[in-house]
Amino acid sequence: MIRAAASVFEYFQRQVARAHKRNKRRLFPLGLCVFALLSPPAHASLPDAAGFGARGVALANGGSAAAIDYTATFYNPAGLALSETTSLGLGYTAFNPDVRVNGRSPDLKAARGATFGLAVPFAFSKPLPDWSFGAGLGLFLPDSLLVSVRLKPPSTPRFPAFDHRLHRIWITTALAASYKKSVALGLGTSILADVAGTGADLDLSLDLNQIADPSAQRARARLDVDIKTRVGVVASAWWRAASAFDLAITYRAALAIDNEFRTFAKIQTGILNGDVSILFKDVEYYTPHTLTLAAAWRPTSSLTLFADFVLSLWGLAPKPVPDVSLAVNLGTPDPTAPLVLQPGDGDYWNTISIRLAVEWTARFSRTITHTLRGGIAYEPTPVPPQRGLLTLIDSDRYAFTFGSGFLFSGFSEIFKEPLSIDWALRVDWLTDRTTTKDDPTTPVPRFTAGGFIVGGAITTTVRF
Repeated sequence: MIRAAASVFEYFQRQVARAHKRNKRRLFPLGLCVFALLSPPAHASLPDAAGFGARGVALANGGSAAAIDYTATFYNPAGLALSETTSLGLGYTAFNPDVRVNGRSPDLKAARGATFGLAVPFAFSKPLPDWSFGAGLGLFLPDSLLVSVRLKPPSTPRFPAFDHRLHRIWITTALAASYKKSVALGLGTSILADVAGTGADLDLSLDLNQIADPSAQRARARLDVDIKTRVGVVASAWWRAASAFDLAITYRAALAIDNEFRTFAKIQTGILNGDVSILFKDVEYYTPHTLTLAAAWRPTSSLTLFADFVLSLWGLAPKPVPDVSLAVNLGTPDPTAPLVLQPGDGDYWNTISIRLAVEWTARFSRTITHTLRGGIAYEPTPVPPQRGLLTLIDSDRYAFTFGSGFLFSGFSEIFKEPLSIDWALRVDWLTDRTTTKDDPTTPVPRFTAGGFIVGGAITTTVRF
């Protein structure tokens, strides 16, 4: 058993080169089928990366201290006990990355999907007259892929924060209690669903005498996958520090979806005959422990200022190096060539994100109120410089957001409570970041990455 987080491709190349030298035949590098199993963990779901609901997107994924409708399930569960009406929200969010690595665009898919939320306040007036309560549900459902799995070689440049892993089902539920609408506590769960591989079998047979004839070759493969779910705790506290000033603190536990992938490959080429057994372990998806301190200040009745500071404990994340155990039996032992994958420099970094936003409201008429929103955010990268074979690409982000909404009240016998329609736009600028690796012979010895991510959201909220 050879224990490594491995450059398996080089090993197979050596064996095939020796066979080719003896037989004067060209053989396809078999190691690619194994090399493609190595994939580092991803960063976030779409609500984490951009916001939940159009108002959340417009406020630069902030405004936690003032979230009292269904969006409180994501930003501040304690806010569910502060609302006076039941709210039901339906929306759509879409973001398209336009990033470059050495001037080329990597294979990044647009992330988009539907959002749904429900918040229900309730009370027990007789036994608990000073207390109010609330319950909520939030859901993000990708519209193109319910779950997605993609395997790439570790040297392939990728943006783990904006890769296909934004296509994930995300659910959150919460309960809250408030005393005299001056303090509130909330507790909930965050649930993620994703595909995880469990095993694969590969049977490959090559006829070297007819290597140019595809019909003379045989290859069969089977891939087994499961849908896994993970549950994390979300807890928050809210305090009305003054008549126009609110504070909130929210903790979100880490979520990880791990893979244990067993692969067996049977190889028959006439030169190389035998089998390869692989046990592959890694973390396919990870969101860190986060702690958010948020404030909302209303200097006037029509103006609200927001500030959110988010500590993300990426330093506790698993290293971006898969663990691979190999048992190679091809009749060509090579004990003198160890298999080594350089993990790069250090672990992930802890980060502190800053999100600032403003909201201004004006009444157009007795039944229509218009709101303008805007925000900026600084999201530092948790990815350290890449020095080895892995090529994880990320850079500091600056987000610029804008949105507006209309609140309609008292215009229908059916909708006696206000109904609102909100929209938002967001542009993320990924600053250019150049990395030069220690080993110039790696597949990507030097790269410069940067670009933009552009998207938006629209939401309709009905109140009862």
